[in-house]
Amino acid sequence: MTARPVARRAALISLLTGGLLGCGLAERPYAAVRRWPLQIQRPSILPLRPGGKIIEMRSITAGPGLESDELQALQPDGSLAQQFYERWVVPPAEGVSAALRLWLAQSGRFGGVVNQGSRTEADVAMEGELTVLVSNVPAQTAQAAMALTFIDLRQPARPILLQITPATTTKLADATPAMQVKAQLSALAALFEQIEHVVPQ
Repeated sequence: MTARPVARRAALISLLTGGLLGCGLAERPYAAVRRWPLQIQRPSILPLRPGGKIIEMRSITAGPGLESDELQALQPDGSLAQQFYERWVVPPAEGVSAALRLWLAQSGRFGGVVNQGSRTEADVAMEGELTVLVSNVPAQTAQAAMALTFIDLRQPARPILLQITPATTTKLADATPAMQVKAQLSALAALFEQIEHVVPQ
């Protein structure tokens, strides 16, 4: 009673396997997802400045299209490619927030850089959005941009001290993922340097 269904099932499996082999799907090599750390090293590390302003780092949110952890690249046809197999270790806005916090803390310009909710009383709050982080393949560049707001925490009204939209462009050696990562990190480092010099004192 069960011989025919079993035989039919075996024949079906054989047919499907043969079809996959015939079209090459079964022979296609496995492509592993690579994850790139979003880490940015300062050229020099300085201690905190005694008596310097305390900066409260609030969240950096992701701008439109930057919610994904995939590397992004503008293509020659004008399309934006999100690279499924090439990804940041964390979503870009999260990585940029942590990297910028460390960059400012090691700049030697401030008395401290703390997270929102810290018991340390801060002087200035910084919040904003990562608006651009992309490789521009046709132009052989990488671009990074943010929109930031600085708030005076020393006054009850919490007035806005400054709003800026810094942007940077760096050279892209070639379109390989490793070079795209290197160029985008370089663009972020240049962006952080701009920000470091405009934080209200």
